[in-house]
This record gives sequence, C-alpha cells and structure tokens, in this order.
Amino acid sequence: MARELFLSYWTRGVNPFEGEQRAREGGISSQESEFLRFLVQGATDEQAARKLGVSMRTVRRMAARLSEQVGASGRFELGVRAAQRGWVD
Repeated sequence: MARELFLSYWTRGVNPFEGEQRAREGGISSQESEFLRFLVQGATDEQAARKLGVSMRTVRRMAARLSEQVGASGRFELGVRAAQRGWVD
C-alpha cells in the first residue's frame, strides 16, 4: 500500500527547479510562468500584480517582455503563443 501511494505521488510530481532551468535556457522564469497562468485564467493586471506580490509596473514589464519574446501583439495572442510553447497548461 505504501509503495502504491509513493508511486502515485511520484508520477504526479514536478521538478521544483524546472522554472529556473527554463529561464537559463532562454525560456521563462517561475514568476513569468505564474503571471502567464493568471493571464490565461483571465486575471487583470491588477489581480495578477496582487497575487504575485509585485507592482502593476512589474506586471506590465513582464507582459511586454514576454510579448516581445514570442512576437505577440496583444494579451490574447501572448496567451495562445505561451500555450503553444508549453509555458502554460
């Protein structure tokens, strides 16, 4: 029973350092990943800033940087392109 429980958790586990590794490889940081998750859930900049514990200016800079990185011209397109790259589930 304990083995089965372990295996079920093991298969669902995630690498806690994956975000930092992706950032080093030209991907996105864990904070940017969280921002994108809020974005695709429909959160406003204000809501995302509050949830991330950062300023509105930081959220807007993240959005601008990510949009430039993927060649998106708007928030919706940013969400679509981020999903295509596997940055959000």
